Amino acid sequence: MRYNLEFCMGSVDHIFRENVAPVFEAFVREVLGVRPLSSERVELAQPRTSEREPDYLRKVVLPDNPNPLILHIEFEARTNTLMHYRMFEYNALLRRRFGLPVRQYVILLTGKGETMQTQIQEDDLFFRYNLVRMQEVDFNSLIESGIPELIVAAVLTDFEKKDAVGVIRRILVTLRQRVPDERELQKYLTQLEILSNFGKLNQNILKEINEMAFTYNLETDGRYKQGMQKGMLEGKVSKQLQIARDSLKNGGGIEFTAKITGLSVKKVTEIKAELDSE
Repeated sequence: MRYNLEFCMGSVDHIFRENVAPVFEAFVREVLGVRPLSSERVELAQPRTSEREPDYLRKVVLPDNPNPLILHIEFEARTNTLMHYRMFEYNALLRRRFGLPVRQYVILLTGKGETMQTQIQEDDLFFRYNLVRMQEVDFNSLIESGIPELIVAAVLTDFEKKDAVGVIRRILVTLRQRVPDERELQKYLTQLEILSNFGKLNQNILKEINEMAFTYNLETDGRYKQGMQKGMLEGKVSKQLQIARDSLKNGGGIEFTAKITGLSVKKVTEIKAELDSE
């Protein structure tokens, strides 16, 4: 399935903002190499004229300095040539609001950002922020963290020179081990499909999910043919249908949804038609 470019970019931003919240400390440790001794969530009330609120703010204490500072993280799906101005604006607002030093990171989710300036240097002004490219993050550390939100993020790292299929298989196997709940697993698989579009790995992801029989097909599973109570079977089928609806609502393709639920392409197409008519 081909996704609308703007939809994909927005989805990538959304996935990271949603996923980082519950695993903030692990994310800054594995991706930024920052290990706060303490972390406290803070908020910045933005002026009405401001473009958007900061993605992530924390008041942290780091091992090399007993004094707290504001840690600010922004997620950018693609190269933004005006990012240095936005970060400078945030920096001034944060310093005025909290009266503390500010350390800023932009996580570039796709691309190398060659044209992104990371500093402003003029006669009477110097400002800089830190640019972290997901392509340069070690995929091993993300997978080995055992944290589903970070395991999913590994698909945006650069492992093209490695055994790409082997790395994808490792991502999927680790997710299966760490996420036994089928519905939760479906959420992460949908995220993988969306993120993999940017690394041109979409077909590899689908192929591996299919070959590994990631989910079972309730219509052919022998356990259910051998005397499972009708009510229980109906409940499981109902769960499949709900997972399919959730996948389609979150941008999952028809083929992808069919593979992760065990439903036929025809059935998934019917569900999509129902959703489109609602």
